[in-house]
Amino acid sequence: MQNVSKCVTNRVPLICAFLMSMCLAACGGGGYSGGNSTSGSCGIYGCSSSSSSSMSSSSSSTSSSSSSTSSSSSSSSSVMSISMSLTPAQIFPIPNSNASGTAALSFDTTNGWVSGTVTTSGVTDASAVTINDAFAGNTGSMVVALTPGTSGWAVPDGTTLTTQQWSDFWAGKLYVLVTSPANPDGELRAQIIPTNAGVWLVFADVTPAMVVTSSTSGIPGLQIGTDNLVWGRAAVTVNSNSTASTAAVNVNLWGTASDVQLFTGGFDSNGNSMAGTWLSTLTADSANASHYMNESISLSASDVTNFTSNNWYVNVGTSAHPLPNGEARGQIMTPPTLADLQSNIFHICAACHTGPTSTSLPSGQDLTPGHTFTSVVNVPSIEQSTLMRIRPGDPENSYLIHKVEGWTTINGVQMPYGGPYLKQAQIATILAWVTAGAPNN
Repeated sequence: MQNVSKCVTNRVPLICAFLMSMCLAACGGGGYSGGNSTSGSCGIYGCSSSSSSSMSSSSSSTSSSSSSTSSSSSSSSSVMSISMSLTPAQIFPIPNSNASGTAALSFDTTNGWVSGTVTTSGVTDASAVTINDAFAGNTGSMVVALTPGTSGWAVPDGTTLTTQQWSDFWAGKLYVLVTSPANPDGELRAQIIPTNAGVWLVFADVTPAMVVTSSTSGIPGLQIGTDNLVWGRAAVTVNSNSTASTAAVNVNLWGTASDVQLFTGGFDSNGNSMAGTWLSTLTADSANASHYMNESISLSASDVTNFTSNNWYVNVGTSAHPLPNGEARGQIMTPPTLADLQSNIFHICAACHTGPTSTSLPSGQDLTPGHTFTSVVNVPSIEQSTLMRIRPGDPENSYLIHKVEGWTTINGVQMPYGGPYLKQAQIATILAWVTAGAPNN
């Protein structure tokens, strides 16, 4: 086969963000700051808040960059400071890199200035560090070129954004990109999500294991790992930082699709994928046949409610397996924490995987509380040492995913041993955690 690169926690409701953004329109299109009262200020480039909120719309749990954000303001200007982690996982296809990085950027929404630094680890020969303009899952032109220094890369003094670039900033459409000779299209990336601005970003794995089926062992007539199936990654940006909520959806695929659509829907009471209601059609990128997108989806209040309830999914049809069931599906959901997975799923595995006292299974793997992360993340599989048990951001090349989905290419048998096997809803939560970078949370 070609090598392709709770548990469910509820998202913060977006409806309040939508209503609040309408009230803030007089401030120049400023963002929603959550359910708490705030003392913020507005400039010609938007509004920022001086307090963090329990309903922060740029929650790090929804982004595979695991970014954290903070904001500050002064009497003379309104400055939003954003910190984020750079990762290969936000690039498609995911580069073969163990590099990492951090960005600390400040956006002066009164004067239009941008400042900050980017530092990297594991990539000593970076060709460039830039701020670019495109939604997650898409690529765009350079906005700012950072300059190298002794302690990292810095935004040049006096850098400003145009009015359109500020609009894109508030929409979550700017990103930091690190390129290198080995990965000229990108080695590290982090989408810039403005703090408390009514913008949400979620990544989802698109896999044959999630399609609607009456079979308990996968798609009837298809064998995961043997047949040439379609796989992919979806990036969904929902924006309520305006008088109307919108969504930008980008899907990148391995394999050939005939149809890619966005639906509302989730799982039934037994944890099986259900057919949903059509929401939007994605179109093929004329410059990249593997890229499908729709970056201007208008959302109703009920659409937003479905999104916050983890009830959106991307469905991919092919000539052999057309929609509505399709050949691959990705549930758009807030990633669970590792603690959630441990309590709700991995405790099943921990009954046998009590290692790491040997080089053989099951005791050669420790899935007991407090040990799961160090036992699986970036740890080579015993059965297939060329694959990591969990490769952050890359479910298709994570052997633990192969085992619970029952790929035909695994050694031994599907897990959990002897069944009952995990339901699609349970697998979806593991996929969401891996796609989000498999954080130790």
